[in-house]
Amino acid sequence: MTDTEHFRALETMYLAASINRIYKPTIAVAEGRADIEIEIAEKFFHAAGAVHGSVYFKMLDDAAYFAANSLEREFFLLTASFTTYLTHPITSGVVKSVGTVGTRTGRQFIAESVAYNSDGQEIGRGNGLFVRGKCPLRDVAGYGRPQRTTALGRKQTGKWNMFVRDGLGWTRYQAISTPKYISTRCLSWMYSFNTGLR
Repeated sequence: MTDTEHFRALETMYLAASINRIYKPTIAVAEGRADIEIEIAEKFFHAAGAVHGSVYFKMLDDAAYFAANSLEREFFLLTASFTTYLTHPITSGVVKSVGTVGTRTGRQFIAESVAYNSDGQEIGRGNGLFVRGKCPLRDVAGYGRPQRTTALGRKQTGKWNMFVRDGLGWTRYQAISTPKYISTRCLSWMYSFNTGLR
């Protein structure tokens, strides 16, 4: 996989995340950099009528994270810590966050990000530590695989067979069931699927 293919695969992975159905962002990843934009909507507001701080955090963390993961070709990174500074409220327009990598030491990356409103005014900034996880990028939903379908097979000795179909074919996972949900384990990374099982 070339650098450009890796960057496009990260973009696909980001857009495939369920949470981004709410925010509907755009993303552009380059070497050591990520740019993310969302259009502000009233559903992002707190009770006083401005964008909630969690939206700032998501935009800043996501941009810094993907800037860092642009330099890691094999594994999914994890946010170990992230500090956020909110400097200006926003109620409309487009928010753009720009993430860049400061330093890389072995398995750790230090990255920062700045968020801007539609006028280019800084509205927040953040910095964080990102560490290499144990889950290979190739096993992460959406990494270079835009079409995915999930099917559950029969229960066998307390486990379920879960099959995920993407552009490369079907992949089989073992999923441990509980009365409320099924979870699958991708090395150290846990994904949960609410199935309504009784």
